[in-house]
Amino acid sequence: MSERSTYSLAVAKRISALETAEFFKSRAKKADLKAFGDILFRSGGEKPREKDELTR
Repeated sequence: MSERSTYSLAVAKRISALETAEFFKSRAKKADLKAFGDILFRSGGEKPREKDELTR
């Protein structure tokens, strides 16, 4: 692989990482944490595995 190709690949990976971080930040701003908690702690379904329990 040429030096130019290596540089281009490094730049592409960095841009991809930055875009991914921005995607998750924008999605987090839209989150409804109350609805998430309601779903997470609803009754029914399987019990959590040992050491996977959450407290509300």
